Amino acid sequence: MNIRDVILHLVQYDYRILCPTFNIAEVLMQYSVLIEAVTDSGFPDGYYYAHIPSLGLTTHGFGIEGAKIAARDLIGLWIAEKKAILSLER
Repeated sequence: MNIRDVILHLVQYDYRILCPTFNIAEVLMQYSVLIEAVTDSGFPDGYYYAHIPSLGLTTHGFGIEGAKIAARDLIGLWIAEKKAILSLER
Protein backbone atom coordinates (compact mmCIF):
# COMPACT_ATOMS: atom_id res chain seq x y z
CA MET A 1 0.00 0.00 0.00
CA ASN A 2 1.24 3.49 -0.74
CA ILE A 3 0.05 6.97 0.17
CA ARG A 4 -2.22 7.11 -2.89
CA ASP A 5 -4.26 4.26 -1.41
CA VAL A 6 -5.21 6.23 1.69
CA ILE A 7 -7.44 9.30 1.65
CA LEU A 8 -8.13 11.40 4.74
CA HIS A 9 -11.58 12.93 5.01
CA LEU A 10 -12.63 15.24 7.80
CA VAL A 11 -16.30 14.55 8.12
CA GLN A 12 -18.45 16.71 10.34
CA TYR A 13 -21.44 14.86 11.66
CA ASP A 14 -23.89 17.14 13.33
CA TYR A 15 -24.62 15.13 16.44
CA ARG A 16 -26.05 17.36 19.10
CA ILE A 17 -26.13 15.70 22.47
CA LEU A 18 -27.65 17.02 25.69
CA CYS A 19 -25.14 16.94 28.53
CA PRO A 20 -26.98 17.73 31.79
CA THR A 21 -24.14 16.20 33.83
CA PHE A 22 -21.80 19.00 32.79
CA ASN A 23 -24.56 21.63 32.59
CA ILE A 24 -24.03 21.98 28.84
CA ALA A 25 -27.07 22.34 26.62
CA GLU A 26 -25.56 20.49 23.69
CA VAL A 27 -22.28 19.41 22.18
CA LEU A 28 -21.34 19.29 18.50
CA MET A 29 -18.97 16.42 17.75
CA GLN A 30 -16.67 16.03 14.76
CA TYR A 31 -14.88 12.86 13.72
CA SER A 32 -12.02 12.27 11.32
CA VAL A 33 -12.60 9.37 8.97
CA LEU A 34 -9.65 7.71 7.26
CA ILE A 35 -10.62 6.11 3.95
CA GLU A 36 -8.45 3.25 2.69
CA ALA A 37 -8.84 1.07 -0.40
CA VAL A 38 -9.53 -2.56 0.53
CA THR A 39 -6.83 -4.82 -0.88
CA ASP A 40 -8.01 -8.00 0.90
CA SER A 41 -8.65 -10.78 -1.61
CA GLY A 42 -11.96 -11.55 0.16
CA PHE A 43 -13.47 -8.28 -1.08
CA PRO A 44 -14.45 -7.44 -4.65
CA ASP A 45 -12.83 -4.42 -6.28
CA GLY A 46 -14.16 -1.00 -5.40
CA TYR A 47 -14.58 -1.41 -1.64
CA TYR A 48 -13.04 0.98 0.89
CA TYR A 49 -12.46 0.83 4.62
CA ALA A 50 -13.60 3.77 6.73
CA HIS A 51 -11.54 4.00 9.93
CA ILE A 52 -12.79 6.22 12.78
CA PRO A 53 -9.64 6.40 14.92
CA SER A 54 -11.08 8.44 17.79
CA LEU A 55 -13.70 5.73 18.43
CA GLY A 56 -11.54 2.73 17.53
CA LEU A 57 -14.08 1.65 14.89
CA THR A 58 -13.78 0.48 11.29
CA THR A 59 -16.40 -0.28 8.68
CA HIS A 60 -16.44 -0.55 4.89
CA GLY A 61 -18.54 0.35 1.88
CA PHE A 62 -18.59 0.30 -1.89
CA GLY A 63 -16.71 3.31 -3.21
CA ILE A 64 -15.51 6.25 -1.16
CA GLU A 65 -19.03 7.62 -0.73
CA GLY A 66 -20.30 4.21 0.40
CA ALA A 67 -17.53 4.01 3.00
CA LYS A 68 -18.37 7.52 4.25
CA ILE A 69 -22.06 6.62 4.54
CA ALA A 70 -21.17 3.44 6.44
CA ALA A 71 -18.95 5.50 8.79
CA ARG A 72 -21.76 8.00 9.41
CA ASP A 73 -24.18 5.19 10.18
CA LEU A 74 -21.70 3.47 12.50
CA ILE A 75 -21.00 6.71 14.40
CA GLY A 76 -24.75 7.23 14.82
CA LEU A 77 -25.16 3.70 16.19
CA TRP A 78 -22.21 4.16 18.54
CA ILE A 79 -23.70 7.39 19.92
CA ALA A 80 -27.14 5.80 20.32
CA GLU A 81 -25.59 2.93 22.27
CA LYS A 82 -23.72 5.34 24.57
CA LYS A 83 -26.92 7.35 25.16
CA ALA A 84 -28.82 4.16 26.02
CA ILE A 85 -26.15 3.11 28.50
CA LEU A 86 -26.19 6.57 30.14
CA SER A 87 -29.99 6.52 30.42
CA LEU A 88 -29.86 3.12 32.15
CA GLU A 89 -27.33 4.41 34.68
CA ARG A 90 -29.56 7.25 35.84
